[in-house]
Amino acid sequence: MRRIPPWLWIAALVGIPLVLSFVPGWPSHGYGHVLLLYPLVPALRHPELRRRLLLYGASIALHLLAYPDFDLGFLGWVLLWPYLLARERDDKAPWFRSAFLYGFFRAFVGFHWLGHVHFTAWLGACLASGFAFAAAFEWPLRRLLFAPFALRVAAAWLFFEWIHSWLLGGFPWLFLSHTQYRFLALVQVADVVGAFGVSFLVAFVQAAALEANRARRIVPSVWAAALLLVAALLYGAMRGGPGGAEGPGVLMVQTAIPSYVKEQEPGDPRGVLEEALVRLTREGLDRHPETALIVWPETMFPAYYVESEPERFAPLTRALARRFKRPAVYGLSSYATPQRRDAGRGFNSAMLVDRNGDVPVGPDGRPALYRKQRLVPMSEEFLPRRILPEAWCDAMFRWLSGNLGLPRSSDLESGEGFETLDAGPGLRCAALICFEGVYPDLARGAARHGRPDLVLHLVNNGWFISPRFLSWRIPSFEQRQCLAAWVFRAVETRMPFFSCANAGITCAVAPDGRILSRVDRVMGEGWLFERVPPRWEEPLFLRGGFLLPAVLLLLILPVLLWNARKRA
Repeated sequence: MRRIPPWLWIAALVGIPLVLSFVPGWPSHGYGHVLLLYPLVPALRHPELRRRLLLYGASIALHLLAYPDFDLGFLGWVLLWPYLLARERDDKAPWFRSAFLYGFFRAFVGFHWLGHVHFTAWLGACLASGFAFAAAFEWPLRRLLFAPFALRVAAAWLFFEWIHSWLLGGFPWLFLSHTQYRFLALVQVADVVGAFGVSFLVAFVQAAALEANRARRIVPSVWAAALLLVAALLYGAMRGGPGGAEGPGVLMVQTAIPSYVKEQEPGDPRGVLEEALVRLTREGLDRHPETALIVWPETMFPAYYVESEPERFAPLTRALARRFKRPAVYGLSSYATPQRRDAGRGFNSAMLVDRNGDVPVGPDGRPALYRKQRLVPMSEEFLPRRILPEAWCDAMFRWLSGNLGLPRSSDLESGEGFETLDAGPGLRCAALICFEGVYPDLARGAARHGRPDLVLHLVNNGWFISPRFLSWRIPSFEQRQCLAAWVFRAVETRMPFFSCANAGITCAVAPDGRILSRVDRVMGEGWLFERVPPRWEEPLFLRGGFLLPAVLLLLILPVLLWNARKRA
């Protein structure tokens, strides 16, 4: 049998499932298309190619095991070893293709839960990750040959994570630092250098160890890695918070309502949504009457809010207020006008309602409402609107929704700016919604706006439940991978991070990264009560932000120039 050209099977691997995913009735979350990898099998007959492929596969497997759900964080210190060993024997091969495919399949395994929403989301994330890995990691690694090996690896990995965080809208996922979210003594340094700096340290340590193993002696990079690691651990051991009494209590409700149910009954206040939300809230209040704030998950409130017609919204919120007698933060869909509602052009919002059931209004006349700023491409944001006229996009979206079933929630509007929801003393909440909780820049911006007491995060996560591979169910890792990122958001801002999920992990994270409590039952009902710990003083990361990774790279520059001069 003739060997299949690489471009042909790559096109089949990507194109066939992409076409089938648009066929009505075809399960967009299927995994059977991975069988298209069979052309790689004949390549295993070549000893050298087989060795490289096995090393690449071992590195990808270590990535899978180091992150949640397997959560073997100690593997984060060695997961780059197989890849770095394989690339030493790969100099004669087209390096960009090899690096792209490695980055693609690394994302293919790590982002497998995206396939449950739609193959296009999974494919887009894998393609962006593969390109970012080849251009931002492998290319600097091959060009900065005058720098020490460990320094090249760590700097290139830092650059890769930074590029991955904003390329095509950004996807700050599977950072090397996320493997260490349980290692609290190490992650404390994130309040200075952020999650990027912790990733730099982990990459530098494992690259230095590999360099010493290759040289069969202690190289200077090992001493530098030991110094950096000890300094980070000493900082973590000595870093302390302000202490003091805990603040008021927050009750967060996890409804575990499948997303399709919410989509079927979006405006029915007497449906399954209200019944579950009210029942769980009453259970929590009966157990904890000292609750000062109630929180419901993202877009779970069983009614729309139209800003130009607040009187239509008031009866339901006042009825709930009479039952709860406490302020609440609700996740819901909001619209500027009835016309925008009819067109489906709304906002994914978090709204504060006081104990009387009214929506507080600020000095500028705007309601206490935070509108999600960073929308999920093609799931909440119709991407053609970025470049095409609005009339064209309206017609295109109507055709796609009418013929291919694209949901109305795929054409939302993005909000502008942050909003601090003031629910009383000790309960000034910086709101974030959905995937915004994993973006360091958004958490930093929310924490700097209005001097809040905590970051309050509303999320659905009901889409990522047990995708299917052939006849088996594969558990989704998305919820616990989110939790690893939320630990770093708490440490970077030195503020409590409370996340209220519909399906996933409703949790409370302390400013030092400790997970205080959580409802860890994916698609399981529950509620969580936790008192708000005091926020710490404003950390360096909150003041300097993403200038620090740039400064870290600038500090490397004199070392690179010195080595270039020595070689000259």
